[in-house]
This record gives sequence, C-alpha cells and structure tokens, in this order.
Amino acid sequence: MRKNLLRATTLLMITVLTMGAYFYTSWSQNTTASAMNDSNAAIVVNGSGIVKVKPDIAYINLGVNTSNTDAKQAQTENTRLMDGIMKSLNKAGIPEDDIKTVGYNIYPQHRYDQTKNESIVTGYEVTNMVEVTIKNIDKVGEIIDLATESGANNINSVRFAVDDTNPHYQKALQQALQDAKQKATALAQPINVQINKPHRITEMSRHDGVIYKNYETADMARTESAMNTPISAGDLEISAQLQVEYRY
Repeated sequence: MRKNLLRATTLLMITVLTMGAYFYTSWSQNTTASAMNDSNAAIVVNGSGIVKVKPDIAYINLGVNTSNTDAKQAQTENTRLMDGIMKSLNKAGIPEDDIKTVGYNIYPQHRYDQTKNESIVTGYEVTNMVEVTIKNIDKVGEIIDLATESGANNINSVRFAVDDTNPHYQKALQQALQDAKQKATALAQPINVQINKPHRITEMSRHDGVIYKNYETADMARTESAMNTPISAGDLEISAQLQVEYRY
C-alpha cells in the first residue's frame, strides 16, 4: 500500500515539475519575442537633397540640310557646306576629336500625282548632323553664329552639363541624410521616443554621372536674326534620395 502511495506521489511531483517547466519556458519565450518586437520598432522616412551647380561643358547639335532633284548633287552640296563648317570650327579652336557625326541620312522627296494615282519621287534631301563639344561655355553663342555663317542651317539642340558630377552628388546625398533625420526627429517627438543612429540606409536615386539641361531650338537658317545668338546656361540641379530606417 505504501509503495503504491509513494509511486503515485512521485508521479504527481514529476507531473507538476514538468508542467511548471513548460509554462515557464512558454512565458520566457513570449517575453523575449515581445522584447524583440519592441526593439524592432522603427521610423522609416525618405530624405531628399538638391545641389545647384554651374555647368562647365556644352554640346551643340548642328548640321546641314540640302536638297536636289539628283541625290548625288544633294550629297555633293552637303559635303561642301559641312567641310566649310568643320574648317571654321577648327580655326575657332575646336579640335576634331570634339566634333563627331551623330546622323547622316538621305530621304527621297515625294509628290502625289492624282492623274496617275501614285506617289512620284521629285528629289532627295540629305541631312548631316554633328555634335560639337564646347569646353568653354561662354563661347556657345559665338560657335552657333560661326556655324550658321559657315553654312549650318539646322541647329537642333544645345545641352549643358557638368563634367564631373560625383562631388556634387555626394553633397546631395549628405543633404538627403540630414533631411531624413529631421523628418524622423519630427515624427519621434509626438510619440515621446528617442531615435538611435540610422539602422538602414537605402539609396533610392540613380546617379550615372551625367546631368543635362537641354535647349531645344528650331531650325536656324543663315540669316541676320541668327547672329549674336544669346545663350544662357543657368544652373543645373543634382538631386539625391534616400530611405532611412531609425530604430527606437
């Protein structure tokens, strides 16, 4: 009888101890998970920065359009005019390496003949376009005038750029980080929390090292109205965006 009672008591104690250990472990795990969730509380904000810089390089897209009933004659005239433009640019201090062909096309010109109910080729148009790199942007207007004087009748666009944008982009990134911190601080104050150092910083902007400002122009013929062309470069904007996570 005593043996049975002792055995039952032992089993009861083992059961109580086992259940106690189970409940303690479960409580401990829940407490740790809750603490982890609290430690993961975060404020995520986006920050932006903009730096304005003066351009230091320009690209002029210019060329010659010629037309003739004979394709060969249109090409010959186009070549003559373009050669004159190239020589003038070289004399003005533009090296050949800074002049590159960006387009050369020959288009047939058509006229619809209603009597024959068909399209008839009446001539040919030849277009030759080059891109001129100007490293002294104060001479952009002067180069345009020189080109039109020499035979250019198509000034397609003028682009201003910054040769090395990396230092300016890095400054914009710093501004973006400061902007993010100010936003996070403003959000933390109403909920009475103190933000820590950034836990994660993600660069949201894409920087390929090229920033352009375009000036699209209409075709410019060799007329007095194209002389003394005023060109103002203005400022270029280099921007950066970050996403920053602050833990508290």
